[in-house]
Amino acid sequence: MSNSNNIPKLRPEPPPLPVKAQDVISQGRFNRSLNDEIFYIHPSLMESNEKYRDYLYAIWPEGAVEGDLTIDDTMAAMIIRDYGRTHGISRIANSNLAAIRHSLRVVCKRYAMSRKERREMVGSETVILADEEGHVFPDDNNNGLE
Repeated sequence: MSNSNNIPKLRPEPPPLPVKAQDVISQGRFNRSLNDEIFYIHPSLMESNEKYRDYLYAIWPEGAVEGDLTIDDTMAAMIIRDYGRTHGISRIANSNLAAIRHSLRVVCKRYAMSRKERREMVGSETVILADEEGHVFPDDNNNGLE
């Protein structure tokens, strides 16, 4: 039997794997979307910014800080953009408010805390409110309240 050390190498050695976390991240072949960026800062804002929480709290227009859920979402988007500018997150800092507001709504769904989801909950249980004829409350189109 021959010694395995004497066998010529037929395949090249792979490059070394990165050791440091930052090196792993810098090697990534993905671009984080605006949704991803907001997904990672949303918990921090929920914890540290009471005004941000206030803008996201209402589930009906009459409970909105500014009297309209879309305006409240836009105000929350302004807080997100300011956070992006303060913390040097260029994708957020350079995005328009409509794009940030849309991503915020996507992120709230990811965290199971969208206005629609919370509107359909009683305690921690999901229920769907409907009238005697089976029409979902407030109406089948959610009247733009999502």
